[in-house]
Amino acid sequence: MSTRHYRRQLEMLRDFLSAAHTETRKTPLMNRANLNRASFSHYLKYCIENQLLMTTNGGYVTTPRAEELLQRLEQVLAKEADFRIAVERLQQVARSGAFKAAPTALTSESLDRIAYSALGIELLTTRWRDRDRGRDRERP
Repeated sequence: MSTRHYRRQLEMLRDFLSAAHTETRKTPLMNRANLNRASFSHYLKYCIENQLLMTTNGGYVTTPRAEELLQRLEQVLAKEADFRIAVERLQQVARSGAFKAAPTALTSESLDRIAYSALGIELLTTRWRDRDRGRDRERP
């Protein structure tokens, strides 16, 4: 049984910033980051608002701030992979009956929240969900 791998927000943000490392126009950037038009628009807006991308005559390029974030993203994703392996092992032990209660399952969104918290940036989906529901406001 094969499981399908879906990219999560951190992975998409990493891919988006990596694709914009050199000066790139919109369509090639969207294609390199492997994003659909709606996701691309969200990430582009987010990155410009947070000074991760700057516009140039030829398109877009990452800022030094984005380069730093990209390095931190790589570190967090590497640590998160180790964390996922540890959680899977704990869940296997719990299923074997060694523990009375199984640890709660970690979802992709809860892992994203942990990682974004470690990076000190807001979780993108929460902001987009609020905006789509007509609650486009800054969080305290």
